[in-house]
Amino acid sequence: MDTSDPRRIVDLALSVSGDRAGDRAELVEALNRDVDARETDAFDIDHATDAELTMPPRATARYDLDAFDRIPCAPDLLPRGVAVSPMGDREYRCLAAGRPAIRVTTRSRLYEEHPGSVTLWSPGSPVFPDVDGMAEGAETSPDDTLDEVLSR
Repeated sequence: MDTSDPRRIVDLALSVSGDRAGDRAELVEALNRDVDARETDAFDIDHATDAELTMPPRATARYDLDAFDRIPCAPDLLPRGVAVSPMGDREYRCLAAGRPAIRVTTRSRLYEEHPGSVTLWSPGSPVFPDVDGMAEGAETSPDDTLDEVLSR
C-alpha cells in the first residue's frame, strides 16, 4: 500500500462501503512500516561528523617541562641579558634586560592556578630562550629532543 499518497487516507476516511476496519488496520500498518523505514534511513549528523571530529594521534613531544626546568639552572644556556634566580620548587624570578622581573615556573599546575601572576617557562614566553639557537655550532637534527640538545 502506498502511504505517500494522501488520497489513500482521504478515500479511506470518506468511504462508506467495504471493510473499513480492515482497510484502516491495513493503512495504519503500512504507515507504521513507512515510519520505521524512514527512521532507519534518517540522516544522523553525529554519525556523519564523527570521522571529521576524531583527532589523529599526536606525536610525542620532543621536550617537556622537566627538560625546560634544566634551562634556568644553567646560566650558560640563558640568552644574554637574562638573569634567573630560584624562588621555590620549579619556580624562578626572571629578569631580562629592559623588562620588569617576572615570575616563571615549569609546573603546569601552578601556572593553571595563577595565570595572572606566573608565566609558564616554555616556548612563547617572553623570556624563554631560543631553543634552536642554544646549540649553535653543535650538530643537531630536527629530531633531537631538548634533553639531547642540552646534554651537548
